Amino acid sequence: MPLTVLPKQFQFGGFVGAIHQNDKITSLGGSKMNKNDLISDVAAASGLSKSDAANAVESVFDTITKALSGGDEVRLVGFGTFSVAKRKASIGRNPRTGEEMKIKASNQPKFKAGKGLKDAVN
Repeated sequence: MPLTVLPKQFQFGGFVGAIHQNDKITSLGGSKMNKNDLISDVAAASGLSKSDAANAVESVFDTITKALSGGDEVRLVGFGTFSVAKRKASIGRNPRTGEEMKIKASNQPKFKAGKGLKDAVN
């Protein structure tokens, strides 16, 4: 499967992002990449074994989750920013009955794409 290296701004810590050039991943609005696909691509692009790539991907997810849980923001220059948005409590309506219901305040994870990611997609 041929790989294409993404622009330089997607190189992090010696690892280079790559995507498969096949209809499964590159078709817009059709197929979706799941976690196993991501792990396979990381393994292929970095030369790691699948198990090491799985550990690396899980570590990235865990690190971002811990940072957001602690109220921190995660900025990856050229890729994007993960942050937490606070939603206020509000009153909504049950669509079936029309009855008012209280919606409690919550924290929602948020992602804002960076310029490099936006440029790569467009």
